[in-house]
Amino acid sequence: MSEETNEVKVDGTDNSAEPSNVDRDAVIKEYLASKDGLQYLNGVKSQAVNSFKADKMPDLVAKEIENRSQKTPHQIEMENMKKEMDAIKAERDAEKRSVLLNKNKDDARQKFKTADLPDSLLDYFVSEDMDKTNTNVDAAIKAMTEFRDGITRDGLKNNNTKVPGRTVTETGTDGPPASLTSKAEIKQWYLNNR
Repeated sequence: MSEETNEVKVDGTDNSAEPSNVDRDAVIKEYLASKDGLQYLNGVKSQAVNSFKADKMPDLVAKEIENRSQKTPHQIEMENMKKEMDAIKAERDAEKRSVLLNKNKDDARQKFKTADLPDSLLDYFVSEDMDKTNTNVDAAIKAMTEFRDGITRDGLKNNNTKVPGRTVTETGTDGPPASLTSKAEIKQWYLNNR
């Protein structure tokens, strides 16, 4: 066989005419830049990545997880202090809310008492926000007072009931005081009607 058949074709050209002192690095660079060379490099890279993933990656991941999960005593102390601070803050906030709620409830109870309304529904109108509580309580007092007055008017109108000493008309109080009126009201009636 001749030497021509043993020659390697790098880029599809016949290298038999080239001198034997060819720069090896230049030939490798030229080959790697060609389509066949790129396919070869991609194959080598894929093989290396797969080998790394199969052999070394699980160990590295496990080591990193272990390093991250291990906390220093300082980190543990800081976490405990943060938990304590959060608990103290939550307790303080709950106490503050309780104080605000009780203050607003007392103010609302006084308003209900002034309007001569029962305070059994007070909890539904009171909140931590004073403005919201005042708005709710004022609306509730207005609604309940109107409701109570409407029932009283309708009851008296429909039953045509006149309670002596208690029913006020355009001309004044009708009839003598009822037996359940106070002594002061009876005395006042007597002085007005003698």
